[in-house]
Amino acid sequence: MGSVSGRSKATISQLLNLGKSLIPDQALLIGAEYMEIIRRKTVGCTNAEALVLADRDCLEWTVLVADEQTSGRGRSGNYWHSPSGGLWLSVVLRPNLTAENLALIQFFAANSARRVLKRSTGKRIGVKWPNDLILDSLKLGGILVEARLVSSKIAYAVVGIGLNLNIESSSLPKNATSTFEATGHLLDQESLMVALLEELHSSYSDLYEKDKILPEWWQHCVHRMKQVTVVRHREQISGVSTGLGHCGELLIKTSSGETLELTEGTILRS
Repeated sequence: MGSVSGRSKATISQLLNLGKSLIPDQALLIGAEYMEIIRRKTVGCTNAEALVLADRDCLEWTVLVADEQTSGRGRSGNYWHSPSGGLWLSVVLRPNLTAENLALIQFFAANSARRVLKRSTGKRIGVKWPNDLILDSLKLGGILVEARLVSSKIAYAVVGIGLNLNIESSSLPKNATSTFEATGHLLDQESLMVALLEELHSSYSDLYEKDKILPEWWQHCVHRMKQVTVVRHREQISGVSTGLGHCGELLIKTSSGETLELTEGTILRS
């Protein structure tokens, strides 16, 4: 993975010449699959555009990547600005899965992103339920999966992945970090994008092996067997995070000894 070593007096914007897009649209050969890479300098949200493409029957493994998002979409209707220097992309998948297994896709994507980031940075990358990537106890990135369901089947799923790469702390939200802040090195965004797509493609069959996806994710969970507080529907639930359910539910053992299965929520403390 290409990098520029060390910090200097120059800003990241000067070093990267962020007025330039990555490279023009192209068909990228990943494994035995040609992926159509659609590039945008600025978008509202890559997931929003990818959903339109998916509705228009674009091919599986169509990828939309942007230098910048002005209103990146997150869980619970949250929006944020994703500045140049990060990797903001959405991938259209058409897995042969039932609707009850939809949540598995975000764990699959998180596993792939974590592996690539670990190789690229040499750092220990963790995951946080349900969709965060963590470095040094701070948020490094996130996953958002949106899908169209037909009866009990997934017609398509758009996997949005946002990674804070070559971004200075002044441009990051509170409690977030970037690979640059953690390592002092700039990563080659194009090379990392290719590595991520290769990892997603090569491990795609994992989607049909729950017993492979979920244990790997849990092994790297930053709140594994720790006390947590989760907000769900304005209710706070506290207890020990003891594992994942069959479809990725977070298992919380409360002080009363009861084990709750949470399908949604936000961890406040761990």
